[in-house]
Amino acid sequence: MMEQTSAIRKKHILLAVTGSSPQVVTETLYAIHKQGLPWPDEIQIITTSYGKEQARLGLLNRDIGKVSVLEQLCKDYQRPLPAFSVDKILVVPDANGKEVDDARTKEDQEALADFIVQHVAQLCNDGSCQIHASLAGGRKTMTFYLGYAMTLFARPEDRLSHVLISPQQYEGLTDFYYPTPCSRAIKGKNESQLLDSSEVSVSVELSEIPFIRHRNQIEKSLLTQFSNAHDKISYRQLVEYQNLAADPKCQQELSLEFELKKSSVTLMRSGHIQTVINFKENPLELAFYAMIARHNTCANPVKFHRQAVAELEQRNADLFFQELERMHGLTPCLETDAAGYGERMQHRDERFFKDFSKTIQGLKTTNGYIGLSDTFIDQRKNTLKKILSKQFPKVMVDILLPDSVFINEDKETKPPIYTLRTSASSSKQTAAMGLKVRSNLSQ
Repeated sequence: MMEQTSAIRKKHILLAVTGSSPQVVTETLYAIHKQGLPWPDEIQIITTSYGKEQARLGLLNRDIGKVSVLEQLCKDYQRPLPAFSVDKILVVPDANGKEVDDARTKEDQEALADFIVQHVAQLCNDGSCQIHASLAGGRKTMTFYLGYAMTLFARPEDRLSHVLISPQQYEGLTDFYYPTPCSRAIKGKNESQLLDSSEVSVSVELSEIPFIRHRNQIEKSLLTQFSNAHDKISYRQLVEYQNLAADPKCQQELSLEFELKKSSVTLMRSGHIQTVINFKENPLELAFYAMIARHNTCANPVKFHRQAVAELEQRNADLFFQELERMHGLTPCLETDAAGYGERMQHRDERFFKDFSKTIQGLKTTNGYIGLSDTFIDQRKNTLKKILSKQFPKVMVDILLPDSVFINEDKETKPPIYTLRTSASSSKQTAAMGLKVRSNLSQ
Protein backbone atom coordinates (compact mmCIF):
# COMPACT_ATOMS: atom_id res chain seq x y z
CA MET A 1 0.00 0.00 0.00
CA MET A 2 1.43 3.35 -1.02
CA GLU A 3 1.57 6.28 1.37
CA GLN A 4 -0.75 9.15 0.55
CA THR A 5 0.74 12.51 -0.27
CA SER A 6 -0.78 15.96 -0.27
CA ALA A 7 0.10 19.39 -1.59
CA ILE A 8 1.23 20.51 1.86
CA ARG A 9 2.91 17.63 3.61
CA LYS A 10 2.95 17.67 7.40
CA LYS A 11 5.84 16.31 9.41
CA HIS A 12 4.90 12.90 10.83
CA ILE A 13 5.99 12.32 14.43
CA LEU A 14 5.99 8.94 16.15
CA LEU A 15 5.41 9.65 19.84
CA ALA A 16 5.94 6.72 22.21
CA VAL A 17 6.15 6.11 25.94
CA THR A 18 8.73 3.53 26.93
CA GLY A 19 10.06 1.92 30.08
CA SER A 20 12.68 -0.77 30.21
CA SER A 21 11.82 -2.03 26.70
CA PRO A 22 12.63 0.46 23.91
CA GLN A 23 11.94 -2.37 21.47
CA VAL A 24 8.33 -1.14 21.18
CA VAL A 25 9.64 1.75 19.04
CA THR A 26 11.23 -0.46 16.39
CA GLU A 27 8.30 -2.90 16.54
CA THR A 28 5.94 0.01 15.83
CA LEU A 29 8.15 1.26 12.98
CA TYR A 30 8.18 -2.21 11.43
CA ALA A 31 4.38 -2.45 11.64
CA ILE A 32 4.00 1.02 10.13
CA HIS A 33 6.17 -0.10 7.22
CA LYS A 34 4.31 -3.36 6.67
CA GLN A 35 0.89 -1.72 6.77
CA GLY A 36 1.82 1.14 4.45
CA LEU A 37 1.12 3.92 6.94
CA PRO A 38 2.88 7.29 6.79
CA TRP A 39 6.53 6.79 7.70
CA PRO A 40 7.68 9.00 10.61
CA ASP A 41 10.01 11.91 9.91
CA GLU A 42 10.84 12.12 13.59
CA ILE A 43 10.68 9.98 16.72
CA GLN A 44 10.01 11.30 20.21
CA ILE A 45 10.07 9.18 23.35
CA ILE A 46 8.65 10.03 26.79
CA THR A 47 10.17 7.97 29.57
CA THR A 48 11.95 7.95 32.95
CA SER A 49 15.67 8.56 33.47
CA TYR A 50 16.19 4.78 33.55
CA GLY A 51 14.11 4.40 30.39
CA LYS A 52 16.16 7.10 28.68
CA GLU A 53 19.36 5.13 29.19
CA GLN A 54 17.69 1.96 27.93
CA ALA A 55 16.45 3.78 24.83
CA ARG A 56 19.88 5.27 24.16
CA LEU A 57 21.63 1.92 24.46
CA GLY A 58 18.93 -0.06 22.69
CA LEU A 59 18.13 2.24 19.76
CA LEU A 60 21.08 4.60 19.22
CA ASN A 61 24.16 2.73 20.44
CA ARG A 62 26.58 1.58 17.75
CA ASP A 63 28.91 -1.32 18.47
CA ILE A 64 32.36 -1.04 16.93
CA GLY A 65 32.03 -1.29 13.15
CA LYS A 66 28.26 -1.68 13.31
CA VAL A 67 25.16 0.47 12.89
CA SER A 68 22.48 1.10 15.49
CA VAL A 69 19.35 -1.05 15.67
CA LEU A 70 17.30 1.85 14.32
CA GLU A 71 19.68 2.35 11.40
CA GLN A 72 19.67 -1.39 10.66
CA LEU A 73 15.86 -1.51 10.53
CA CYS A 74 15.75 1.35 8.03
CA LYS A 75 18.46 -0.32 5.98
CA ASP A 76 16.71 -3.71 6.02
CA TYR A 77 13.45 -2.24 4.73
CA GLN A 78 14.85 0.62 2.65
CA ARG A 79 13.29 3.39 4.67
CA PRO A 80 14.72 6.85 5.43
CA LEU A 81 16.12 7.24 8.92
CA PRO A 82 13.75 9.30 11.11
CA ALA A 83 15.24 12.20 13.02
CA PHE A 84 16.09 10.79 16.43
CA SER A 85 18.75 11.55 19.01
CA VAL A 86 19.19 11.63 22.79
CA ASP A 87 17.58 15.08 22.74
CA LYS A 88 14.37 13.47 21.47
CA ILE A 89 14.18 11.25 24.57
CA LEU A 90 12.12 13.30 27.01
CA VAL A 91 12.30 12.46 30.70
CA VAL A 92 9.26 13.22 32.83
CA PRO A 93 9.97 15.47 35.85
CA ASP A 94 9.08 14.87 39.49
CA ALA A 95 7.23 17.39 41.68
CA ASN A 96 10.46 19.41 42.02
CA GLY A 97 11.18 19.52 38.30
CA LYS A 98 14.00 16.96 38.43
CA GLU A 99 14.20 14.00 36.05
CA VAL A 100 12.26 11.17 37.63
CA ASP A 101 13.57 7.63 37.88
CA ASP A 102 10.38 6.23 39.38
CA ALA A 103 7.30 8.32 40.22
CA ARG A 104 6.13 7.08 43.60
CA THR A 105 4.41 10.03 45.29
CA LYS A 106 1.07 11.67 44.48
CA GLU A 107 2.90 14.90 43.63
CA ASP A 108 5.24 13.07 41.26
CA GLN A 109 2.28 11.43 39.52
CA GLU A 110 0.61 14.81 38.98
CA ALA A 111 3.86 16.25 37.58
CA LEU A 112 4.11 13.26 35.26
CA ALA A 113 0.54 13.77 34.08
CA ASP A 114 1.09 17.48 33.47
CA PHE A 115 4.25 16.83 31.46
CA ILE A 116 2.75 14.19 29.17
CA VAL A 117 -0.56 15.96 28.61
CA GLN A 118 1.13 19.32 28.08
CA HIS A 119 3.54 17.83 25.53
CA VAL A 120 0.71 16.27 23.55
CA ALA A 121 -1.15 19.60 23.66
CA GLN A 122 1.93 21.36 22.28
CA LEU A 123 2.25 18.91 19.39
CA CYS A 124 -1.46 19.07 18.61
CA ASN A 125 -1.28 22.86 18.62
CA ASP A 126 1.38 22.73 15.89
CA GLY A 127 -0.31 22.79 12.50
CA SER A 128 2.86 21.64 10.73
CA CYS A 129 2.97 18.16 12.26
CA GLN A 130 0.85 15.02 12.53
CA ILE A 131 1.08 12.60 15.47
CA HIS A 132 1.14 8.84 15.63
CA ALA A 133 1.05 8.02 19.35
CA SER A 134 2.02 4.51 20.48
CA LEU A 135 0.72 2.97 23.70
CA ALA A 136 2.83 -0.17 23.30
CA GLY A 137 5.30 0.53 26.11
CA GLY A 138 5.94 2.38 29.34
CA ARG A 139 4.25 2.36 32.72
CA LYS A 140 0.48 1.90 32.86
CA THR A 141 0.00 5.42 34.21
CA MET A 142 2.12 6.90 31.43
CA THR A 143 0.23 5.09 28.69
CA PHE A 144 -3.07 6.17 30.27
CA TYR A 145 -2.08 9.83 30.31
CA LEU A 146 -0.80 9.65 26.74
CA GLY A 147 -4.03 8.03 25.57
CA TYR A 148 -6.23 10.46 27.48
CA ALA A 149 -4.24 13.44 26.23
CA MET A 150 -4.94 12.24 22.71
CA THR A 151 -8.69 12.16 23.41
CA LEU A 152 -8.47 15.77 24.62
CA PHE A 153 -6.28 17.32 21.96
CA ALA A 154 -5.89 15.03 18.93
CA ARG A 155 -7.02 16.23 15.53
CA PRO A 156 -8.73 14.03 12.92
CA GLU A 157 -5.41 13.18 11.27
CA ASP A 158 -3.68 12.09 14.49
CA ARG A 159 -3.75 8.40 15.43
CA LEU A 160 -3.27 6.09 18.40
CA SER A 161 -1.98 2.54 18.20
CA HIS A 162 -0.63 -0.55 19.94
CA VAL A 163 1.47 -3.43 18.59
CA LEU A 164 0.48 -7.10 18.62
CA ILE A 165 3.23 -9.74 18.54
CA SER A 166 2.65 -13.34 17.56
CA PRO A 167 3.65 -15.84 18.83
CA GLN A 168 3.53 -14.48 22.37
CA GLN A 169 6.88 -15.97 23.37
CA TYR A 170 8.60 -13.11 21.51
CA GLU A 171 7.05 -10.44 23.72
CA GLY A 172 9.50 -8.72 26.05
CA LEU A 173 12.60 -10.45 24.69
CA THR A 174 15.70 -8.35 25.16
CA ASP A 175 17.15 -9.29 21.76
CA PHE A 176 13.96 -8.94 19.72
CA TYR A 177 13.52 -5.49 18.16
CA TYR A 178 11.60 -6.30 14.96
CA PRO A 179 11.06 -9.17 12.51
CA THR A 180 14.15 -9.31 10.34
CA PRO A 181 14.06 -10.03 6.58
CA CYS A 182 16.57 -12.86 7.03
CA SER A 183 16.93 -15.60 9.60
CA ARG A 184 18.68 -14.48 12.79
CA ALA A 185 19.09 -16.37 16.07
CA ILE A 186 18.10 -14.57 19.29
CA LYS A 187 17.84 -15.72 22.89
CA GLY A 188 14.43 -16.73 24.19
CA LYS A 189 13.17 -16.23 27.73
CA ASN A 190 15.06 -19.34 28.69
CA GLU A 191 18.77 -18.69 28.10
CA SER A 192 19.21 -22.13 26.62
CA GLN A 193 16.46 -21.42 24.09
CA LEU A 194 17.13 -19.88 20.71
CA LEU A 195 14.44 -18.34 18.51
CA ASP A 196 14.39 -17.12 14.92
CA SER A 197 13.65 -13.36 14.59
CA SER A 198 12.79 -13.55 10.88
CA GLU A 199 9.45 -12.53 9.41
CA VAL A 200 8.77 -16.17 8.67
CA SER A 201 8.76 -17.01 12.39
CA VAL A 202 7.24 -13.95 14.05
CA SER A 203 4.71 -11.30 13.07
CA VAL A 204 4.16 -7.79 14.42
CA GLU A 205 0.94 -5.99 13.59
CA LEU A 206 -0.26 -2.52 14.36
CA SER A 207 -3.62 -2.29 16.08
CA GLU A 208 -5.10 1.16 15.63
CA ILE A 209 -7.05 2.26 18.69
CA PRO A 210 -10.28 4.14 18.00
CA PHE A 211 -10.98 6.99 20.40
CA ILE A 212 -13.41 9.85 20.83
CA ARG A 213 -11.89 13.26 20.14
CA HIS A 214 -12.97 16.05 22.49
CA ARG A 215 -10.80 18.75 20.96
CA ASN A 216 -13.80 20.77 19.75
CA GLN A 217 -15.03 21.07 23.33
CA ILE A 218 -11.86 22.92 24.32
CA GLU A 219 -11.51 26.57 23.37
CA LYS A 220 -8.50 27.40 21.18
CA SER A 221 -7.27 29.93 23.76
CA LEU A 222 -7.33 27.26 26.48
CA LEU A 223 -5.51 24.81 24.20
CA THR A 224 -2.83 27.43 23.64
CA GLN A 225 -2.60 28.15 27.34
CA PHE A 226 -2.44 24.48 28.30
CA SER A 227 0.41 23.92 25.85
CA ASN A 228 2.37 26.90 27.21
CA ALA A 229 4.84 25.79 29.89
CA HIS A 230 4.86 29.25 31.51
CA ASP A 231 1.11 29.94 31.50
CA LYS A 232 -1.06 26.88 31.79
CA ILE A 233 -3.65 25.12 33.89
CA SER A 234 -2.82 21.71 35.30
CA TYR A 235 -4.16 18.40 34.10
CA ARG A 236 -5.95 17.99 37.44
CA GLN A 237 -7.70 21.36 37.02
CA LEU A 238 -8.80 20.51 33.49
CA VAL A 239 -10.30 17.20 34.64
CA GLU A 240 -12.00 18.83 37.64
CA TYR A 241 -13.60 21.51 35.48
CA GLN A 242 -14.85 18.98 32.95
CA ASN A 243 -16.34 16.83 35.71
CA LEU A 244 -17.88 19.80 37.51
CA ALA A 245 -19.61 20.92 34.35
CA ALA A 246 -21.06 17.45 33.82
CA ASP A 247 -22.49 17.00 37.32
CA PRO A 248 -25.43 19.25 38.36
CA LYS A 249 -24.93 18.27 42.02
CA CYS A 250 -21.32 19.48 41.96
CA GLN A 251 -22.42 22.71 40.31
CA GLN A 252 -24.46 23.50 43.41
CA GLU A 253 -21.19 23.62 45.34
CA LEU A 254 -19.82 26.44 43.16
CA SER A 255 -19.85 30.11 44.07
CA LEU A 256 -18.24 33.34 42.83
CA GLU A 257 -16.46 35.70 45.20
CA PHE A 258 -16.19 39.20 43.71
CA GLU A 259 -13.41 41.41 45.06
CA LEU A 260 -14.09 44.56 43.10
CA LYS A 261 -11.31 46.69 44.63
CA LYS A 262 -8.79 43.96 43.76
CA SER A 263 -10.25 43.53 40.25
CA SER A 264 -10.69 39.78 40.70
CA VAL A 265 -13.32 37.07 40.89
CA THR A 266 -12.58 33.81 42.70
CA LEU A 267 -14.32 30.59 41.74
CA MET A 268 -15.03 28.64 44.93
CA ARG A 269 -16.23 25.10 45.51
CA SER A 270 -17.63 24.27 48.93
CA GLY A 271 -15.62 27.11 50.43
CA HIS A 272 -12.33 26.10 48.77
CA ILE A 273 -10.61 28.21 46.14
CA GLN A 274 -10.60 26.69 42.65
CA THR A 275 -9.05 29.54 40.70
CA VAL A 276 -8.80 33.32 40.60
CA ILE A 277 -9.87 35.26 37.50
CA ASN A 278 -7.92 38.49 37.05
CA PHE A 279 -9.79 41.48 35.62
CA LYS A 280 -7.14 44.20 36.10
CA GLU A 281 -6.90 44.69 32.33
CA ASN A 282 -10.68 44.42 31.85
CA PRO A 283 -12.50 46.70 34.32
CA LEU A 284 -15.55 47.15 32.08
CA GLU A 285 -16.08 43.40 31.87
CA LEU A 286 -15.73 43.08 35.64
CA ALA A 287 -18.34 45.81 36.14
CA PHE A 288 -20.66 44.01 33.70
CA TYR A 289 -20.10 40.65 35.44
CA ALA A 290 -20.72 42.14 38.88
CA MET A 291 -23.84 43.94 37.69
CA ILE A 292 -25.29 40.68 36.36
CA ALA A 293 -24.44 38.77 39.54
CA ARG A 294 -25.81 41.48 41.84
CA HIS A 295 -29.14 41.89 40.06
CA ASN A 296 -30.14 38.32 39.39
CA THR A 297 -30.60 36.84 42.84
CA CYS A 298 -34.02 35.77 44.05
CA ALA A 299 -33.90 38.28 46.89
CA ASN A 300 -33.13 41.26 44.66
CA PRO A 301 -36.24 42.84 43.11
CA VAL A 302 -34.13 44.68 40.52
CA LYS A 303 -33.52 42.53 37.45
CA PHE A 304 -31.28 43.27 34.52
CA HIS A 305 -33.49 43.39 31.43
CA ARG A 306 -32.29 43.66 27.86
CA GLN A 307 -34.73 45.73 25.93
CA ALA A 308 -34.43 48.67 23.53
CA VAL A 309 -36.38 51.00 25.82
CA ALA A 310 -34.72 54.28 26.80
CA GLU A 311 -35.81 54.07 30.43
CA LEU A 312 -34.43 50.54 30.85
CA GLU A 313 -31.20 51.37 29.03
CA GLN A 314 -30.61 54.37 31.28
CA ARG A 315 -31.33 52.35 34.40
CA ASN A 316 -28.88 49.69 33.19
CA ALA A 317 -26.25 52.39 32.75
CA ASP A 318 -26.86 53.43 36.38
CA LEU A 319 -26.38 49.83 37.54
CA PHE A 320 -23.22 49.49 35.45
CA PHE A 321 -21.57 52.64 36.77
CA GLN A 322 -22.49 51.76 40.33
CA GLU A 323 -20.13 48.80 39.96
CA LEU A 324 -17.38 51.04 38.59
CA GLU A 325 -17.84 53.30 41.59
CA ARG A 326 -17.50 50.35 43.95
CA MET A 327 -14.37 49.19 42.11
CA HIS A 328 -12.82 52.62 42.75
CA GLY A 329 -13.72 52.57 46.44
CA LEU A 330 -16.37 55.25 45.97
CA THR A 331 -19.81 55.33 47.51
CA PRO A 332 -22.11 54.31 44.64
CA CYS A 333 -24.97 56.56 43.63
CA LEU A 334 -27.93 54.21 44.02
CA GLU A 335 -30.53 56.51 42.50
CA THR A 336 -32.07 55.25 39.24
CA ASP A 337 -34.83 57.82 38.59
CA ALA A 338 -35.02 58.97 34.98
CA ALA A 339 -35.23 62.69 35.86
CA GLY A 340 -31.78 62.81 37.47
CA TYR A 341 -30.03 60.52 34.99
CA GLY A 342 -28.22 63.21 33.02
CA GLU A 343 -26.93 64.92 36.17
CA ARG A 344 -25.64 61.61 37.57
CA MET A 345 -23.82 60.78 34.34
CA GLN A 346 -22.24 64.24 34.24
CA HIS A 347 -21.01 63.70 37.78
CA ARG A 348 -19.58 60.31 36.78
CA ASP A 349 -17.93 61.91 33.79
CA GLU A 350 -16.02 64.10 36.22
CA ARG A 351 -15.26 61.17 38.56
CA PHE A 352 -14.00 58.78 35.89
CA PHE A 353 -12.61 61.27 33.38
CA LYS A 354 -9.15 59.67 33.40
CA ASP A 355 -10.11 55.99 33.24
CA PHE A 356 -13.53 55.77 31.66
CA SER A 357 -14.14 59.09 29.94
CA LYS A 358 -14.32 57.36 26.55
CA THR A 359 -16.95 54.95 27.83
CA ILE A 360 -19.07 57.72 29.30
CA GLN A 361 -18.70 59.97 26.28
CA GLY A 362 -19.89 57.06 24.16
CA LEU A 363 -23.24 57.37 25.93
CA LYS A 364 -23.48 61.09 25.31
CA THR A 365 -25.52 62.65 22.49
CA THR A 366 -26.62 66.18 21.63
CA ASN A 367 -29.83 65.46 23.53
CA GLY A 368 -28.07 64.21 26.67
CA TYR A 369 -26.91 60.77 27.83
CA ILE A 370 -28.32 57.55 26.43
CA GLY A 371 -28.25 54.21 28.28
CA LEU A 372 -26.42 50.93 27.75
CA SER A 373 -27.19 49.66 24.27
CA ASP A 374 -27.44 46.03 23.20
CA THR A 375 -24.19 46.53 21.28
CA PHE A 376 -22.35 47.68 24.40
CA ILE A 377 -23.74 44.74 26.41
CA ASP A 378 -22.77 42.22 23.72
CA GLN A 379 -19.25 43.65 23.53
CA ARG A 380 -18.79 43.17 27.27
CA LYS A 381 -20.20 39.66 27.16
CA ASN A 382 -18.02 38.61 24.21
CA THR A 383 -14.88 39.92 25.89
CA LEU A 384 -15.89 38.26 29.16
CA LYS A 385 -16.22 34.97 27.28
CA LYS A 386 -12.66 35.35 25.96
CA ILE A 387 -11.38 36.02 29.48
CA LEU A 388 -13.10 32.93 30.91
CA SER A 389 -12.01 30.78 27.95
CA LYS A 390 -8.37 31.42 28.82
CA GLN A 391 -8.82 29.60 32.13
CA PHE A 392 -11.67 27.14 31.66
CA PRO A 393 -12.81 24.50 29.14
CA LYS A 394 -15.87 25.33 27.06
CA VAL A 395 -18.30 23.34 29.22
CA MET A 396 -17.24 25.38 32.26
CA VAL A 397 -17.41 28.67 30.38
CA ASP A 398 -21.01 27.86 29.50
CA ILE A 399 -21.75 27.64 33.22
CA LEU A 400 -20.03 30.85 34.26
CA LEU A 401 -20.92 33.07 31.33
CA PRO A 402 -24.08 35.21 31.57
CA ASP A 403 -26.76 34.03 29.20
CA SER A 404 -30.29 34.97 28.19
CA VAL A 405 -33.28 33.33 29.86
CA PHE A 406 -36.91 34.34 30.10
CA ILE A 407 -39.16 35.02 33.06
CA ASN A 408 -41.97 32.73 31.96
CA GLU A 409 -42.90 30.16 29.38
CA ASP A 410 -44.33 32.77 26.99
CA LYS A 411 -41.16 34.28 25.56
CA GLU A 412 -43.09 37.14 23.96
CA THR A 413 -44.44 38.58 27.19
CA LYS A 414 -41.16 39.58 28.84
CA PRO A 415 -37.75 40.84 27.68
CA PRO A 416 -34.87 38.45 28.39
CA ILE A 417 -32.91 38.62 31.63
CA TYR A 418 -29.22 37.90 31.86
CA THR A 419 -28.50 35.28 34.48
CA LEU A 420 -25.76 32.80 35.33
CA ARG A 421 -26.87 29.30 34.35
CA THR A 422 -25.53 25.86 35.29
CA SER A 423 -28.01 23.43 33.77
CA ALA A 424 -30.54 23.07 31.02
CA SER A 425 -33.56 23.83 33.24
CA SER A 426 -36.65 25.36 31.70
CA SER A 427 -36.66 29.14 31.42
CA LYS A 428 -39.31 29.43 34.11
CA GLN A 429 -37.39 27.28 36.57
CA THR A 430 -34.08 29.02 35.93
CA ALA A 431 -35.49 32.48 36.49
CA ALA A 432 -37.30 31.36 39.64
CA MET A 433 -34.15 29.94 41.24
CA GLY A 434 -31.99 32.94 40.43
CA LEU A 435 -28.26 32.28 40.40
CA LYS A 436 -27.27 28.65 40.62
CA VAL A 437 -23.67 29.80 40.81
CA ARG A 438 -24.01 31.89 43.93
CA SER A 439 -22.05 35.08 44.50
CA ASN A 440 -21.14 37.22 47.48
CA LEU A 441 -22.85 40.27 45.98
CA SER A 442 -26.13 41.65 47.23
CA GLN A 443 -28.00 44.88 46.69
